[in-house]
Amino acid sequence: MVIEDPWANGAVGDTWVDTHLLPVPEASLDTMATLSPDRFRGAVTMRPA
Repeated sequence: MVIEDPWANGAVGDTWVDTHLLPVPEASLDTMATLSPDRFRGAVTMRPA
């Protein structure tokens, strides 16, 4: 799975390249998507119009 992470941090040297099409293992994606202690998850998917 690959993701687009728009939160580049220029102050620490991140660029758009560091956040474009990041390879992420499924277990890590599950951890990143968890929004609350009861394991509620959130995600946004986008497709071309």
